[in-house]
Amino acid sequence: MSNRGLWLALAFFGLLLIGWLFTQAIPSKPSLSKSTQSTARVLAHTSLRPQDLDTRVEPAPALPAAPPNLELPPSLAGTEIDGAVELDTNGQLRPTQSLRRLFDQVLTLIGERSIDEIRALLVSRLDVLTTADGKRQALAAFERYLRYLQAQSEAAPALKSLDLTGRLAALKDLRRQQLGSEMADAFFADEEAYQQFTLAQRELSQTPDLTAKERASRERDLVAQLPESARLPLLEQRATELALADAQQIESQTNDADELERLRAERFGAEAAVRMQALDQERALWQQRISAYQAERARIRSMRMHSGAQQSAIDEYLSRRFDEAEQRRIRSLEAIGEI
Repeated sequence: MSNRGLWLALAFFGLLLIGWLFTQAIPSKPSLSKSTQSTARVLAHTSLRPQDLDTRVEPAPALPAAPPNLELPPSLAGTEIDGAVELDTNGQLRPTQSLRRLFDQVLTLIGERSIDEIRALLVSRLDVLTTADGKRQALAAFERYLRYLQAQSEAAPALKSLDLTGRLAALKDLRRQQLGSEMADAFFADEEAYQQFTLAQRELSQTPDLTAKERASRERDLVAQLPESARLPLLEQRATELALADAQQIESQTNDADELERLRAERFGAEAAVRMQALDQERALWQQRISAYQAERARIRSMRMHSGAQQSAIDEYLSRRFDEAEQRRIRSLEAIGEI
């Protein structure tokens, strides 16, 4: 199995169970202090009306084209556009994870740029990515996303007073109220499925008086309910964990590199032993990258900005330095407190 496949297999259990919403205090109302002024800008410049929030996305007012000399801030200098805009056969915007990534990338600038400058940057990127009509629809979706983020910030104190199950249910309802079902499902359905699976698995582990056979059967039912995009990697993860357990047992038997290679070859075959030796080197490199990420995360969290802007900056760093499978693994490790 390739290193990328290994990380993908390990990434999914517990993904995003404890997000930034549940670990960081968020002010219930925006203020003009330095730590929250970015949220105030979002609220002040959001143009969707409350009655629009649970309806189908409508075209936003046309915005002027971004100036060709629009200067990128240091945090995005040299980066490529992350995300995409997809239209269906009728030219209607299709909400996707790629669209959310596009929005999140420009929103990392909250605190560095005004909301109008952020909109201008998004306009410049939409000019490259889609048609004029697609741009209008994407901008309308962006306005709705801003309103959702503000509503989430304002609801955070009430959400944090709930137990985790109630909190996730309330957040799920809030997303659909603010974004509509189509956009909420496209942006958040996968991570909501992971969260529900993790909660259900935790509840199962705490259920007494089950035989091993009954517990295994219920676990299989939980896995079967996951979307395919999560189920297949999870099954691969289980197989990988068994192989890793065997490998760790072998590694505990000797510190000699030649002897370790021999034992690996006996257990897994000569070709697998060579791959595992290469994996040892990749693990060391991975740990260096993780250490660099932890240092950058600490630096961002020490900055005086809104917690949502901090998380956006952290996410943007992850997207530049790690592929999608690696990002999922990191978030999973963060969720269980391992990094």
